[in-house]
Amino acid sequence: MAYTVEIDQSGKIEATHEDTIIALARNVGDTYAILIPATLKRYLIKTLRKKYAKPQILYLRLFCSSVFLLLHSYDLKSSVRSLLIPSIGGTRPRLKGNS
Repeated sequence: MAYTVEIDQSGKIEATHEDTIIALARNVGDTYAILIPATLKRYLIKTLRKKYAKPQILYLRLFCSSVFLLLHSYDLKSSVRSLLIPSIGGTRPRLKGNS
């Protein structure tokens, strides 16, 4: 069965002085999360800056990669129909899969 899942983050990706937790919820009590330590974020951002000049793209790629790793870590790729992601600039984008 395919689900719509809601993504949430605690600690902004761009805040390199604090850890970030990326979490998702399918149902009440059915939640998953990954922790990205501040030291790892600083390393990843330093590495990504060599390839992406615009910080917005760099942080977006880091966030999207984190969501992918979350889905992959718990083998949820095939059960997700769409993602509700945090508010960005006052809007709440919805990403849909290929199913």
